[in-house]
Amino acid sequence: MFIPRPTLGGFLFLAATAAALGVALMNVGLITALVASVFCSIAFSCFLLSFFTPFGISVVREKTDDGVCLGTVSLPLTVTNRFPFYRQSLSVVEKLPFVAGKRAAWEIPPLGPKEVFTLRRTITAERRGHFHLDPLAVVGGDPCGLFLMKKTFHLPGEATITPKIVGPRFLPTDSTSSNSVNREGRILGHAGLGSDFFGVRPYRPGDEIRYVHWRLTASKQELMIREFEASTTDRIILILDSSADSVGLDETENNFEALISAAASITDYLSSQYCYLTFITRFRKGNIMQISGDAAGVRVKIIELLTELEPSEGSLAEILSEVLESLPQGAVLYLLGMSDAPEIRDMLRLLEDQEIKLQWIHAPKEYFPFIEPDEPRIITLRPPAEPQEPIPYIMTFQSNPGELFQNEAASEQA
Repeated sequence: MFIPRPTLGGFLFLAATAAALGVALMNVGLITALVASVFCSIAFSCFLLSFFTPFGISVVREKTDDGVCLGTVSLPLTVTNRFPFYRQSLSVVEKLPFVAGKRAAWEIPPLGPKEVFTLRRTITAERRGHFHLDPLAVVGGDPCGLFLMKKTFHLPGEATITPKIVGPRFLPTDSTSSNSVNREGRILGHAGLGSDFFGVRPYRPGDEIRYVHWRLTASKQELMIREFEASTTDRIILILDSSADSVGLDETENNFEALISAAASITDYLSSQYCYLTFITRFRKGNIMQISGDAAGVRVKIIELLTELEPSEGSLAEILSEVLESLPQGAVLYLLGMSDAPEIRDMLRLLEDQEIKLQWIHAPKEYFPFIEPDEPRIITLRPPAEPQEPIPYIMTFQSNPGELFQNEAASEQA
């Protein structure tokens, strides 16, 4: 903005000035002329003062730390008064896509001659993701507040807002399934789980394709797998539903965002446990994304994926139909879903044959109705309604995944 713009008070004062000029023109006299000249001189002086207000101010964006959704983000700025004069207070206005209202403003206190001031801006982030920050504006005006002048600074920056992580007290990570043993009574695991080679056997669902013994497969005309002795590492499968059709209407506090936070919390908890974690979800354009590895090693990748994940095409039933048969026997499955369609229940009953322990976190969009920004959401933990058919394990929550994890009675009721 290169021309000062009148404020609301400025518009009223300009209207009064126009009225005074009209009266002076219609009723020529000394008093009316003096009144009109005073109004005009004040308006013109304030216009000139506001024009020079933001000049001589330089702004530098300091390093922006990464933040957590619903947490405080620091956006420091260094403001310098380059003139050898005192400056009145100014305002900094910036568009921030991760905050409510997409815009925020802070006050710069009066600056002394050549003063360097660090403006420590803090704000609550309500959206996760990677955001590009560039233009911000310094806004000032005349001492009377009749006009304002804006000066734009192009200061590129990046801000990363990760999902909210709530520390659960305890999550089941071990399975009660029975394992096969060899002739000496030693427990055998699936291909790739152990460290000591034992032998070769036919393929079983859940084996990794990279452990196929191709020469023996060609000679026997059957898929043969190199088997290892089982280690004590538990296998955890985390499946996240990202179906756009099941997401609630509230833009920031919906069931999908709650499950994102739950997935991040589970991943963070498992990273401190000795287990093998596989994360499965649908990414952009409906493509299935799978990340597997030691829980501590894949934590960063999963958190980065959850930071950028958006609702996509496809349903939870389609994900389960593609990955259900390949789930390793005896694993623990965390299913974070927004739908409990009959076909999903039917597929989950197949897990009994694979001795998979199911932990089902169900968040229907009906529990996340749209609310006004100034209306507090009522947080409750609701047990599932009495189903017509038994469900292996299901928990439902309305808004706060932290209450789900920290409520010790939730698992007993489920």
